Amino acid sequence: MERKKSVNGKDYWVVRKPTRNQRASASVDGTTISIQIPVSWSREEGFRAFLRLEKRILRKLDRNPDAFVTPRPFEFADGQEVTVMGKRFVLRKNFGRGERMSSARLDGENVVVSLSPSIPQECEAEVFTNLSRRVMANAIHSEVEAHVCRLNDLHFQGALAKVFIKDSATNFGSCSHKGNINISFRLLFAPEPVFDYVIIHELAHLKEKNHSLAFWELVGKAMPDYMENRRWLRENGENLGKTNPKEAMK
Repeated sequence: MERKKSVNGKDYWVVRKPTRNQRASASVDGTTISIQIPVSWSREEGFRAFLRLEKRILRKLDRNPDAFVTPRPFEFADGQEVTVMGKRFVLRKNFGRGERMSSARLDGENVVVSLSPSIPQECEAEVFTNLSRRVMANAIHSEVEAHVCRLNDLHFQGALAKVFIKDSATNFGSCSHKGNINISFRLLFAPEPVFDYVIIHELAHLKEKNHSLAFWELVGKAMPDYMENRRWLRENGENLGKTNPKEAMK
C-alpha cells in the first residue's frame, strides 16, 4: 500500500510495510513515511493502526517539519570528561604500534582507545567515538539491566528477556517480539524521571504490543505523570548528551 500526502506544500509517500514485530511503528526518511504493521494482526486492526499512525505523523510534520530530522551523531574527543548515569569517564586516545584493528579498554575511570595507524585520518573521530561509547555502555550495562528488572518486577512482571544498550539515533527505546528491551545510549544522559518513562513505556509493551488505550493505562498506572516526561523528551531529546539535561528540567 502506497499513497502520496502533501504537508506544507511538500509531498510525502506513505508506505505500508509488514513486520514480524508485535507492535506497529512509523518512521520518516526524507520524503518517505514508512508505517510498519505486524503480519499477525487482522486486516481490520492493521488498517486502523495504519490510519492512526499516518494521521499522527502528518500532524507532527505539519506542526514541526524538522521533527523527524535525525540527530547529529555523538562525537567524543581525546581528553573529554563524560558522566554517564553518575559514573565519570575520561576519554584517552593513543595510536597502536602497527595493529590492524583498533581497540578500547577501561582503565579505572579512563577509557583508553588505541587507534590503528592504518585508519584514514577522516575516520579517526568516528572510530574513537564508537569505541568510547561501546566501553562506557559496557561499564554501566549491569546497572542499567538491574534497574530495568526492578521496574519490571515492581510494575509489570512481564516476560523480560535481555536488556541491550544500542547506538540508536532515532529511537530512545524499543521492545522486541522476543521480550528484549533495547535502550539508546543517548537515553543514558536523560534525567532519571525521563529515563524511567522510556523504560516503563517499553516494559508496558511486554503486556500490550500496540499503543492501545490499555497500553497507556498500564503506563499511567506505573507513572501517573508520564506525560510531563514524554513532553520533555520530545522537546529536548535531540540534545541529550550535548547539554546538561538536569539543568534543562528546572
